[in-house]
Amino acid sequence: MDVRYNDEIYFGSRPIFGSAAPQLDVPAPEVRERPQEKVSIRTNTKAAPKQGISLFAVAGWACAIVLAVSLLTSYIELNIIANESYELKETLEALQVEETKLKIEYESTFRLDEVEEYATNMLGMVRADRDQIKYLSNNTVDKAVVVANNNVETGFSARMKSLFTTIAEYFK
Repeated sequence: MDVRYNDEIYFGSRPIFGSAAPQLDVPAPEVRERPQEKVSIRTNTKAAPKQGISLFAVAGWACAIVLAVSLLTSYIELNIIANESYELKETLEALQVEETKLKIEYESTFRLDEVEEYATNMLGMVRADRDQIKYLSNNTVDKAVVVANNNVETGFSARMKSLFTTIAEYFK
């Protein structure tokens, strides 16, 4: 049985049954010498090529950074608006208290008995009798009519204008 490895021929032994003695009728394998390879030393060595950075990776990181920065600026603007609204609520409460005080002061300046005395003595007015007072009752139901605005534009340009206006109001 012969086996071939890399175009070189090697002879194997035949199966042996019951004895480990080599067979004498097998010829010795032929030994061939390999040709000597020339070894050359390179003096001009090149550096290993550098691995490039993908343009998509750079674009992805840039988008991620832009989104992170816009998120941070949005939170900053949200905090600023929240602080302003808190200050405005405090101011509103203070103004409502002041309004209540001013209404009390205003109403205390006019006394109804003084007004009535002035009207009867100085202006010559007289109180109305029961016969002169008439009460009106109306059993009809109140109703209102909403008039639609017919000047509203519904075209593509109007929608785009509305979109840009909404975006501009968001960034103000």
